[in-house]
Amino acid sequence: MGLYFGYLMLGFGILTNRSVVISVGVLILFGMFAGTRTTYVASAAELSEWGNKNGRLSLVLLVSILVSVLGFTASLPSDITSGGGLTNIVAHGVGILFGMAVAGSLRYHYKRSSAEESAAD
Repeated sequence: MGLYFGYLMLGFGILTNRSVVISVGVLILFGMFAGTRTTYVASAAELSEWGNKNGRLSLVLLVSILVSVLGFTASLPSDITSGGGLTNIVAHGVGILFGMAVAGSLRYHYKRSSAEESAAD
C-alpha cells in the first residue's frame, strides 16, 4: 500500500508540476525500500513458504488488497485537482501511511519484547 501511495503521489506531482508532491512521493518510495532492509520484514522466501502453507488465506489477502486498492482508486473524483489542490488525496495518503507506521512500530515492539522475554527464560 505504501508503494501504491508513493507512485500515486509521484504521478500526481509530475502531472500537476508540483515539486513538493514529487518530493513526498520520492520520500515514500525511499522509506518503503529502506523498510524492506530491516530484520522485521519477511524475506521473499519466507513469504513464499507461508503462502504455500496457507493457500486459502493468502488468496483471500490477495483479493482483499486488490479490491481495496481498486475501490480506493474508483472512489477518487474524476477531477482530482478540483478546489485548488490535492488536499483530499494527500490527507488520505498521509492517514494510511501513518496507520502503516503505527502498525509497523507496534509489531517491532512486540517482536522485540517477545525476543527479550524468551532470552530471559
